[in-house]
Amino acid sequence: MALFGWDDEHYKNSTKSGSLQPLGEAPQPQETTTRPVPSTTLIDSCDNMTPYIRQRIVDIHNEYRSQLAKGQVRSGKPGKANLYTATNIYKMRYDLTLEEEAQAYVDSCPRGGSALSTRPQSGENIEVNPSQTISCLVAVENV
Repeated sequence: MALFGWDDEHYKNSTKSGSLQPLGEAPQPQETTTRPVPSTTLIDSCDNMTPYIRQRIVDIHNEYRSQLAKGQVRSGKPGKANLYTATNIYKMRYDLTLEEEAQAYVDSCPRGGSALSTRPQSGENIEVNPSQTISCLVAVENV
């Protein structure tokens, strides 16, 4: 599950003014690791998250947001026009607190999204992968 967020002060300020302000560049991982290889070992949760995997999740997400902002994302099926360009799409950053909250929710084996009342300051995207052998990174890269 990819987790991103705005800090509380940024959220309050942006909702008052009606526009979002960029947070800036996402922090870079402090260590260099090799790309994980798919495994046949059962994986119970994303306890194996590393700074590299977290940064990769942010990079994948921000690349898609960049394509969307530039009008490079198709609106639906082949043959349809691309979506319009956008000016208020900003880079996201990883939030470890949201990761912990999301992992606790996922560990309860839900069949769908959580109630909005349990996460009033957070959005949510759900993607279920029934595999017990795919790593977090491979799952994100294949969404």
